[in-house]
Amino acid sequence: MIVSMQTLLKQPEPDYNLINNKLKNFIIVSEKISSGKSRLLIGIYDVANLVQSSIVDEKNYGALEEFFLKLTNLDPSLYEAKIWYAKSLYANNKIEESVIEIDKAIALSPLDPEPYRLALQIFLNQKNTEKFNFYCNKYLESEFGGKQKRFQLTKFDGFNFNDFAIRLETLKSKDENDYIIRGINNGKFDQYELIPEKPFNISLIKMIFSFNPGVSLEIKNLKLFSENNIYDISEKDLVILSKNTFFNNNTSQNQIFFSAENNEIVNLRLDQVYKKIDKIIFTMKFDKLNLVNSSCK
Repeated sequence: MIVSMQTLLKQPEPDYNLINNKLKNFIIVSEKISSGKSRLLIGIYDVANLVQSSIVDEKNYGALEEFFLKLTNLDPSLYEAKIWYAKSLYANNKIEESVIEIDKAIALSPLDPEPYRLALQIFLNQKNTEKFNFYCNKYLESEFGGKQKRFQLTKFDGFNFNDFAIRLETLKSKDENDYIIRGINNGKFDQYELIPEKPFNISLIKMIFSFNPGVSLEIKNLKLFSENNIYDISEKDLVILSKNTFFNNNTSQNQIFFSAENNEIVNLRLDQVYKKIDKIIFTMKFDKLNLVNSSCK
């Protein structure tokens, strides 16, 4: 299916009406094999994703409305299909129907920015400030319910903006526990406390996140407590490494930007082994970045 579709997509001006008919035919074949969901649905989803990712002129979504409707009916829980269907409805000037699909997509995955982006585009064009600000604030206030990726598992069974985990290690040993920190105070520096199961030697702290892209983290300092000492470690005394994040080192407080839909591990490497640590306090700030260049009102 993908190979046959690539031939059409590589044309200088792809014929999306022809592509729509070919995609519908894939569904007809799938329904002959099995009513409702089937293993072919995975292939159809991948082909649909390939097609929609190739679209530059958003008006071309309109030619695919019929297929996207059939795809959403085939699997009502398919989150991305609802967004694609909403885009096709909007391209065909079916505004109310598009907003209904946007709301369905948000209900399935409140953290994902894609449906909010479309809503902001719609209500900006309509000059509907009230609805524009409603969806803008709704995104910034969402904390739970991000979608689970089809081929991978996240630490928290989907994306969220309320939990993260911490692991404690040295080069020679590691605490086998994943300590879950629940409750993030968005937009200001706050303290997050961890008490190990037993006192532990530490030279590396791994922070595990399942955030959507578009979140920033600032680490101000750490306080490590042992029976006899308190160690105050500023962000400047840490070497911070990660899998996918990017760092802005041009501000007084270095910012870490989350950019990938994946489990993210941020490694805080300490300058020495701190022994028998029985409590850690992290002073940090989390921020959900806005979807437009002006703040919601």
